[in-house]
Amino acid sequence: MKKFRYGVHYLLLFIPLINTLIKKIQVARFSQMIGVLLGSGISVVQAFKVAAESIEHPVYRASLEKIASSIQGGENIGLYLEAHPRLFSPLVTQMITVGEETGRLDKSFLSVSMFTEEEIDEIIKVLTTLLEPVLMLVIGGLVGFVAIAVITPIYQLTSGIGG
Repeated sequence: MKKFRYGVHYLLLFIPLINTLIKKIQVARFSQMIGVLLGSGISVVQAFKVAAESIEHPVYRASLEKIASSIQGGENIGLYLEAHPRLFSPLVTQMITVGEETGRLDKSFLSVSMFTEEEIDEIIKVLTTLLEPVLMLVIGGLVGFVAIAVITPIYQLTSGIGG
């Protein structure tokens, strides 16, 4: 069941527009979490482990677990993020890399979170704007279908009486 769930979530990352929203939501969630944890004094490895346990998306969960193990091995976070552009945008990668180099990783993760949340708000505004005309057409079609379904039997009944 876990492999199936992982596969479904992985395939969702290939659907245009949906994948952008999923990526941004997941990045905002884990970067907020990691930023707060690092700001409170928890080690980087432990912060990634905690974030991995609390993220529901299985692809991002596995990715955060791999980042935690690679950090223990002495690798940089930015190198891992750069190697996985399907999950992490270049902007996120650059911001985290700068945070690593300056020693302000907590501030960097919080900045990524704030920036990504603003992008999510913009995407949702665009989607709701696009969804309104589509809903109007669907509702209009349903009303038209119901009207025809009610009027057609009445017309057939009255034409049968008159003939």
